Amino acid sequence: MAAGLDVTGTRVFDLQIALTAFDNGAAEIWTRDRGFRSVPGLTAIDPLAAP
Repeated sequence: MAAGLDVTGTRVFDLQIALTAFDNGAAEIWTRDRGFRSVPGLTAIDPLAAP
């Protein structure tokens, strides 16, 4: 998955978190990390961003 999404370095840990959430049924993940690397089917949301 990492190679297919061109994920390298420290962003591999973001991918692990995203895949774990997705595999366990999550449709979204809340994070303040603007560079968070998500996966298709899992939306990354900044909970403190203006609507």
